[in-house]
Amino acid sequence: MSIPYIALNDGHAIPQLEFGVLQVLTRDIVPAVATATPTYLPPTKRRTR
Repeated sequence: MSIPYIALNDGHAIPQLEFGVLQVLTRDIVPAVATATPTYLPPTKRRTR
């Protein structure tokens, strides 16, 4: 089984990953994604409706 890659506009390619977050609590999503990705993700402001 091979992993599909997505081409970025700068010529690099990254593996296509899918993280299922349907049953994950909102407060746990950012830490889960930050743990799953090896790069630094800056904190984001939560959008309010």
